[in-house]
Amino acid sequence: PASSSSSSSPEVTDNAQFEAVLKGWGLSVYASYRTRRAKYTLPVEGEGESSEGLSTSTTVTVDLDDTRYPEGSGFTLMELEKVVDCPGRVGEAERALDEVVARHFAGLRDEASGAGRRTRGKLTEYIRRYRPGLYRLLTSELGKFRHLSAMAT
Repeated sequence: PASSSSSSSPEVTDNAQFEAVLKGWGLSVYASYRTRRAKYTLPVEGEGESSEGLSTSTTVTVDLDDTRYPEGSGFTLMELEKVVDCPGRVGEAERALDEVVARHFAGLRDEASGAGRRTRGKLTEYIRRYRPGLYRLLTSELGKFRHLSAMAT
């Protein structure tokens, strides 16, 4: 038997079409910026397989985001990520990331936001700089804006 499916979403093939569809839905832009991301893989020593026989990540992913806002300013953020195979290994991954920071990025550690403290992500930083009323509303009245922060390492 033949099956058919229908979708209320139009097929979009490029950014201009996507923007036209969103505007057609009555949406408007409240933040606009461009990010150039470079991804690096950094090997981690002494890993491979857990005692349970599960494979573990032997690398740390380093993402370097260089963000340019239309107003001419910018924001650069480095993210470190280590994939784990179960929630019980998060602490181990955090310790591994701390070691990577100490070994490879110690000179950068205390600049800007400093390690171990919350830092704003790209969108949060944009809103803080260019939509201060919205930022105040989200941080003071709602108090739920913390989920858009990242932990600096």
